[in-house]
Amino acid sequence: MSGYSHAAHALLFVLLAAAVSGCTLWKERPVRAWEQATGGEHLERLFWKEIKDRNWAELEKRLAPTFVMITPAGRRDRAAAVEYLKSFELADYILGDFDIQPSGTDLVVTYAVTMHGSQGGRPLASGPVRMMTVWQHGKRGWMAVAQSFVPTPSQ
Repeated sequence: MSGYSHAAHALLFVLLAAAVSGCTLWKERPVRAWEQATGGEHLERLFWKEIKDRNWAELEKRLAPTFVMITPAGRRDRAAAVEYLKSFELADYILGDFDIQPSGTDLVVTYAVTMHGSQGGRPLASGPVRMMTVWQHGKRGWMAVAQSFVPTPSQ
């Protein structure tokens, strides 16, 4: 019976270890500073936080001099993209459906964002927008070099 007891305890231990390793016991800590970002999802969360907080100086530091944005209205260079982003008054936003593809020192991040608030004084559409941002890591840290906004077909 003693051998059975040890085997049962060992099996129970293995099952518990497998169960615990498959779930997170603690909530992920939010990234509060760009220097703490460890991947594409963190970079996007910081990007949108700067827009919501209207922290344009910090946001502009994260856009490459050659930054380009594609929106339904067309191509925007860095200056026009900043003006476009400034037109958003975000009460809240939800990010999800992330896919991050590394490419050398770059990251291609695709995801969905649902924004609540207004743009240019008009309420934002309620559906998600598909996003793609290309982030490049260099001497000055992570910088966005390109971004696209693609509304979902329901918009």
